[in-house]
Amino acid sequence: MCGIFKSCDLRDKHKRLTKNHATAGLHSATGTDVSNASVKDMIAEIFKSENPAKPLADQEVVTMLAAKGITIARRTVAKYRDELHILPSNLRKVY
Repeated sequence: MCGIFKSCDLRDKHKRLTKNHATAGLHSATGTDVSNASVKDMIAEIFKSENPAKPLADQEVVTMLAAKGITIARRTVAKYRDELHILPSNLRKVY
């Protein structure tokens, strides 16, 4: 902690709070915690089983996960899809 300037103290306090409260997972509808790795595995399985002629959009994956009780944002699905090196639906489509 700096101690010289008030803004420096606030910045250090914020760093400590965010470091201590970081999570590595999501919450399911039942209230249980689900790890990021297991959600990524589910997303990979969904994309693996999709029809190549009609690939799923990220929002459709969100709906499928919601049916399994996992609440997740579309942008998070897009982030995980990118981390899994899976292309967007418009580039996955096989004509």
